[in-house]
Amino acid sequence: MGLANWLTIVRILLVPVLVTLLVYNHPGWALLAFVVAGVTDTMDGHIARTRGTKTRLGAFLDPLADKLLLVAAFVTLTYKFPRILPFWLTALVLSRDLLLIVVAVLVLFALIVFAASMPDLRRYRRIRNM
Repeated sequence: MGLANWLTIVRILLVPVLVTLLVYNHPGWALLAFVVAGVTDTMDGHIARTRGTKTRLGAFLDPLADKLLLVAAFVTLTYKFPRILPFWLTALVLSRDLLLIVVAVLVLFALIVFAASMPDLRRYRRIRNM
């Protein structure tokens, strides 16, 4: 496992740290944890691309770490500060992410196909029925 994957794991481990800091009213430290998570996100992508160390594990863990951080931050901030970050906004953001995941799974298993034109769609159906 390369450096990029380790940075992604650090980002996943920062999620409970962020939540704990927010719950126990340490917003400055929570902001620092969030910034560190953002920096590790930038670094792991850069390292994986420049060193040619892209892996299937990294391709799975990186978006997972991003979603975990986003969900944890939104839910915790909505719980702590409902007047600043209302429930409907958190529900909207999380619904968007859930919709993206559902569509990605459908496309991955070819249950739906996005074709550039009708001839492309017909050609896909012919190939798939062979």
